[in-house]
Amino acid sequence: IIFDLSGSVTITLCEIVLDLPFEGYKSLLTWISTIYSGDLLVKSLIRPLIGQLERSLASSIDENGVEHIPRSRRAAPLLVAILRWIRTAAERANIAAPEDFYCKAVSNMDPGYLYEDMQRYKAANKVERASQFFFAANPYIIEPKTKRTLLTIESQIEMIHTANQNASFDAVRGQYSVDPFFALEIEREHMLEQTLKKIRKADAVELRKKLRIIFKGEEGLDAGGVTKEFFQLLSEELFNANSSLWSKRYGSDITWFNSDCTWDNEGYELVGVLVGLALYNGVLLDVRFPMAVYRKLLGLQLGLEDLVDEEVKRGLQNLLDYEGDDAEDV
Repeated sequence: IIFDLSGSVTITLCEIVLDLPFEGYKSLLTWISTIYSGDLLVKSLIRPLIGQLERSLASSIDENGVEHIPRSRRAAPLLVAILRWIRTAAERANIAAPEDFYCKAVSNMDPGYLYEDMQRYKAANKVERASQFFFAANPYIIEPKTKRTLLTIESQIEMIHTANQNASFDAVRGQYSVDPFFALEIEREHMLEQTLKKIRKADAVELRKKLRIIFKGEEGLDAGGVTKEFFQLLSEELFNANSSLWSKRYGSDITWFNSDCTWDNEGYELVGVLVGLALYNGVLLDVRFPMAVYRKLLGLQLGLEDLVDEEVKRGLQNLLDYEGDDAEDV
């Protein structure tokens, strides 16, 4: 495959695998999960395919500024489809890490091009998504730093769009004025209470503007550092394990919901709003939700591997592995 400059051999191989009937697909899936250990799968299958994908996506620009695309570029969609298929098998058997599927060639692409690809994918209907190739449809090959860049671009464009939509005409000056910020003026001593109160009152459109934090009694404009400090301090209060919202049952490395807290659904909703506001403004919070939370947000099915309680997980796995016919008694 390394010397398959045109991509013909790769395309043929990928098409054979992708054209397998359902039973053949299941058998090959089982075979991969059984025969390959984690290291062997990554070394013998995933890395060579990622390498071929990177070669197919590579391009060069000559002295005249003309871009030259390799003939194997046409194999890229099929390679991505095969990698998606292998990732499914690896995820079920827990024999490969997410970073094993990252493709540096994608991360090195122009962020503007990847953003346009993401927007085209969002606007595409089911038929277009099935018949066309989109990098955004295959996020597992994209590194987290690239995803963060795309989210930042999307947020900044939305902020500008929102500010322009709310422009007002100044009759005295004879011009339009734009306020690009959602200003949040609060006191440090009552930061959480005042923030939640103002967020409740704020219009949804205002929240889509760029956030500017103003601490009462303190001079200086917020150039980004104050916003980061604000969210850091706020998250320490919001996700304090001693509050009624969170459970300490699974230790300090996992932020989990307190199942006994049935009186503060609004509190959880506001936590979600503030987490979203932080991400929208490009601030990462030190929140340690288990993978199950993110899978739920994405609408993915949850399985035994998503259980937070290790003791319950082991018990259920032992029950699944039990070969006797008296499972109900056990």
